[in-house]
Amino acid sequence: MSNNKNFDKLFSDFAEIKSKTDFICQDFCQFIKRLGFVIRKGKGGHKVLSHPSLSDKCNFNCGHSPRDIVKRGYLIDIYNFVDAHKVKIKKYVNGAKNDI
Repeated sequence: MSNNKNFDKLFSDFAEIKSKTDFICQDFCQFIKRLGFVIRKGKGGHKVLSHPSLSDKCNFNCGHSPRDIVKRGYLIDIYNFVDAHKVKIKKYVNGAKNDI
């Protein structure tokens, strides 16, 4: 599978994920890392997402356990964040990191 199709598949999968009621934190973290995101701990159960191709960041809360859930509202917010920055993230995922 080409990188371009890989990104398109991941983005399509994300659209499906955001339609769920909630998603297990550990599974979501593994998924979002495939789009190149770095996850750091924030305050409480919050996680901060950053991406090497972006100056903006976003965050979400999934409690204190990897088995806790990410609520649908956070999934939608993060999906919209990725969608708003899709061109840069796609270039990064496709290996054009030097073109960003």
